[in-house]
Amino acid sequence: RDGTAPLRLHFAWQSGALLVSARDDNVPSTSIEMPQDYHPIYRGLDDAPRSRKPLTVDVVSLSHALILNHRNCAVNKNSAWQTAASGIFTVRGGRQLARKALTRGVLCIMCVRDGTPEHSTNFAKTLNLDRPQAVLASR
Repeated sequence: RDGTAPLRLHFAWQSGALLVSARDDNVPSTSIEMPQDYHPIYRGLDDAPRSRKPLTVDVVSLSHALILNHRNCAVNKNSAWQTAASGIFTVRGGRQLARKALTRGVLCIMCVRDGTPEHSTNFAKTLNLDRPQAVLASR
């Protein structure tokens, strides 16, 4: 190891909004602060120190119980919960089934990049699972 702490991604759901926190300081999810002026809409990254470079997170769930698909979520490391800017979360098999799946853990595919989201139609730098892709197997 190079002495760098592992990055841990935390997710929460409140008032219909996905909240994201990226941390390398081992703070548990229950201790992460809500922003002082929290509203369940995207407010940008204005409360973060300018010296810190934000991260961009894409997350897609692989579950029969729910659909979670958020892309280009800008997150400041080791800060309060931040609302994901865009994406969808929907329950497919009822709330009880989704709650059970989330309690046990939901397999997700994530992509984390340095810097703020790029607002373009170029999907080369984002996680894109909308269309089946050909998979090449090597033996």
